[in-house]
Amino acid sequence: MKLVFFSVGLCVCLVLDQTAVVAANTNNLLVGTWESQLIGPGRDRATCYLTFSNDFTWAGYGIALKSLGPVTIAGLWGVDSKDKITGSFTEYRDDGDISGTLTKFVAGRNEIRGHAFATQGRIRVKGVALSTTPGLSGSWSGEVHTRGNTSYQSYTFSTVANTPGWFNITGTGIGENGVYTIHGALVVTSDRQANGYLASDFGSVTTTSVWSFAGKFLPSLERATFRGHTDTGHRIVIRAAKQ
Repeated sequence: MKLVFFSVGLCVCLVLDQTAVVAANTNNLLVGTWESQLIGPGRDRATCYLTFSNDFTWAGYGIALKSLGPVTIAGLWGVDSKDKITGSFTEYRDDGDISGTLTKFVAGRNEIRGHAFATQGRIRVKGVALSTTPGLSGSWSGEVHTRGNTSYQSYTFSTVANTPGWFNITGTGIGENGVYTIHGALVVTSDRQANGYLASDFGSVTTTSVWSFAGKFLPSLERATFRGHTDTGHRIVIRAAKQ
């Protein structure tokens, strides 16, 4: 009986040790910051930076096509007995928060991928390890097409310390009632995918219009075309060029 007990105990110890090694390997692969695309729910799409930490929390920031503003993400993650990554999260956004759980989520040396399920629908997650942010700082011009009209705007893109991929936007435009001011943000990954939003303030009695858009910069980083919508539901196309 003593021999049998010892053998069983040894097997249990080996299984526990192997599980600990597997979990440690998963931790080593996942922990870090990832340039990510969140596709869904529905036709929504977000560009985000997600950071998974050793304390089994994760957080992120970005902009979604339907959010009409910034998105922040907070959640928990873990590894189950089958070495599957599990987790929960909440996206905090102006158009309504989204909460869900991770499923079929895997991490490689340079890639994460999987799905998340929320009450609003499924979200596909894909990302790559943090790389060099494209250099977009400086002056830009924008040719804006919406509701059959064309207008012109000027922007300044500015980096934000300790926030990879995020650029604050300030600028001006000319409309029917004269010059108006613009503020917003853009988030872009190393493969030049980007999401952004702009808010324009009109008149002495301030009326604000908000646009949300997504697109991709050319390899030269000198031009980009963005497509999106206004807060009143009209489609918009912005052709941006560096000055």
